[in-house]
Amino acid sequence: MTQRIAVAVAVGRHPGTGRARRCPLSSRALELALRLSASSERVEVMAVHAGTATSAALRDYLGMGLGRLTVIPVAEGDDIVPALAAWCQDHRPDVFLCGARTLDGAGSGEVPYRVAALLDQPVVSEVVDLTLRDHEVTVLQAHAKGRRRRLVSSLPVVLGAAPAAPAPRYPAFALSRRGRIIEAPAPARPVPFRPRYEVRPGTGSPAAAAKTDPDASAAERLAAVLSTAAGGGSVVAGCSADEVAHQLIQHLAGLGVLPAGSKAMTEKE
Repeated sequence: MTQRIAVAVAVGRHPGTGRARRCPLSSRALELALRLSASSERVEVMAVHAGTATSAALRDYLGMGLGRLTVIPVAEGDDIVPALAAWCQDHRPDVFLCGARTLDGAGSGEVPYRVAALLDQPVVSEVVDLTLRDHEVTVLQAHAKGRRRRLVSSLPVVLGAAPAAPAPRYPAFALSRRGRIIEAPAPARPVPFRPRYEVRPGTGSPAAAAKTDPDASAAERLAAVLSTAAGGGSVVAGCSADEVAHQLIQHLAGLGVLPAGSKAMTEKE
């Protein structure tokens, strides 16, 4: 039985020149899929881009070894998530893989979570490796300070590639010219993008860096930085989901993250 991986690729911008290029995390997501396909004849890789087919950066994805790339026409300023979810409903991939967030400019990291919500599928972000079996996928998830966690999920599933995923291969010019860019039908009803977050000036001052002995070795200075503990906080264990949610709301309200009107939610009924 052939298992299909759909990789959503984006067009990024070079931070220095502003020229269009492969999105770093989209390239790593595609690299994960291509490595899995090379190790198993049962894995088929599909690539999809929501946007326009005019960017030369899309040819670089073909140069990584893709035979074709599907472009869903989405105008600039429209929401790409409904278009990606509708495409997945039509093609039904076993794994939908994309970058956990964009590294070009300000990225919210919402795409894998919103696609998973529309498809009603589980989602795992910060993925650095994956292995497919008949009805499940085993992923290696990156955590802070180099830690890793292995998770098993049923199929289908939505995955987000981490910055620690394998570095992408360089595109080959011959492959980039040989591959085809296919334009899919445009969404029936374009959806304008409406951010769910609020942009406002920052408050407070950044935390001071850990003080280290200038005469200490590099290993000792690094250990001092990594071992610096944050003050405050509490550990919640052995509680119900409602109690944990109540503690989180209280904490966020105390930090001022939640709107002022949400403080009433911190009081139990």
